[in-house]
Amino acid sequence: MRNDKEDLALLNILRQCEAKEKIPLIDYITDSGEGRLSLSKESENKLVAAKLSERFFDDEKNKLIIKEIQSFGGNSLVNLIRSGKGVSYDEIVRDVASKVGAKVTSTASCEDMENAIIAKIIEKAWDKMSPEDRKEMTEFMHIPAKGPVTLAAVLAAAELGGFATFQLVASVANALAKQIIGRGLAFGANAGLMQGLGVLVGPVGWAVTALWLAADLAGPAYRVTVPCVIQIAYLRQTIAIKNFKICPQGHPQKDPNAKFCSTCGAPIAAPLLQNT
Repeated sequence: MRNDKEDLALLNILRQCEAKEKIPLIDYITDSGEGRLSLSKESENKLVAAKLSERFFDDEKNKLIIKEIQSFGGNSLVNLIRSGKGVSYDEIVRDVASKVGAKVTSTASCEDMENAIIAKIIEKAWDKMSPEDRKEMTEFMHIPAKGPVTLAAVLAAAELGGFATFQLVASVANALAKQIIGRGLAFGANAGLMQGLGVLVGPVGWAVTALWLAADLAGPAYRVTVPCVIQIAYLRQTIAIKNFKICPQGHPQKDPNAKFCSTCGAPIAAPLLQNT
């Protein structure tokens, strides 16, 4: 794998995630174990073995996942010029952002670009929502804006980080997993967080379907890079909110020492995610 700054940051993300959370990346890379022409049989076998047994999911597999994503991120000419190392994750995310029509600055971080990609998908989904769907979505996410500024508030939530960003990223990653590998994400310790996200399933699913069809028609590399970037965005946000607490009504609390909800006053539960 390449060892650029963002590539090493991605390796750190994978090291902090549970094996089951990384399985979708393996499925995207290996076409759910069916193999791809540009994927060596050796790499395929190693990744499938890691998928089947967590004891095979060592740091070598984390690096192999990144290496293969990097390889799919560049065409053969670029790979040849760069001694077969593929392209950096930063370049891959920037390319995916361009593909989906998300505007990013030249200095944007990978996290910023990932969130911009999610915001663009949500923006497309918004057009397919009924007024009732929009109302239910914003109420679920505790977004108070009304009228023409509501979409702007939702898109801001997608890009600013925090629990609302996690909700939107998770809904998109889950919809894409269902579209490509035929099943949603295994949320595990996150299961409680996902309650109520059904309000996003329909419209977000439609937008993701349209995104996937566009990527699928564009060439084999995008069939790997687009879903991988979105899954990595989900993994990044999962780590970011691991110390958040939540009240029984689903209100997130940024204060790690909070004992009562700042929104409704209910007693606060344990952090949303627990290390196991």
